[in-house]
Amino acid sequence: MMNNGRTREVEDFTHEPPADPKTLVAVAAYAPVIRNLEMPLANKEYSYQFPAHTKKFLVQMRAAVDVRIAFVKDVVADSQPPYFTLKANISYSEDELDTQGDFHIYLAHSEITGQVAEILAWR
Repeated sequence: MMNNGRTREVEDFTHEPPADPKTLVAVAAYAPVIRNLEMPLANKEYSYQFPAHTKKFLVQMRAAVDVRIAFVKDVVADSQPPYFTLKANISYSEDELDTQGDFHIYLAHSEITGQVAEILAWR
């Protein structure tokens, strides 16, 4: 592939995954835990406890709505600080973590009922 007069190599990802069971187990070990957190009511706090030793996570809303996020309990439902607003159509992620024990995220929205937060957590 040519790019501004320079040649770039592009890796081919169309090949089959390796058949070695050890490799497949290693790949499965890095697959994220997926959680669809149902948030049926507006202005109600919902929580998710991350698995022990979570290394990275990503959160986004399934629909185009803002969501309030905090890492302390009892603040997002009533819009009490400290929280931050994740704007519609944006995802939030953190990496280089190693959670120990009780690590939660708290979420609330003020939109129409029936929202879903999509959460990915890598261990």
